[in-house]
Amino acid sequence: MDIFIGAEGGDLSGEITIRIGKDIAFGADEDYIVKTITINIPEGRRTHITLTFVPNQRSGGTFRGLFVQIDLISWGETWTMPSSYPPRLRIS
Repeated sequence: MDIFIGAEGGDLSGEITIRIGKDIAFGADEDYIVKTITINIPEGRRTHITLTFVPNQRSGGTFRGLFVQIDLISWGETWTMPSSYPPRLRIS
């Protein structure tokens, strides 16, 4: 999976956590992969992060698929892939 993070309005330095989560119907979602990295991006630039993983189960039943969440720890912000994404990252 390729993730691009850009700095707009100033330099971007600090820690981020990338989570690949399992979307569980009728229950709490679960973390599948969690990676924390330090970034230092000058204003107007962007960085490319590659996260490689192999899913351990197929979508079906209560497991609806995978989703991406990025926690910008140093700024107290979180971005999560919308649940309306058609569909979640389904594994077949």
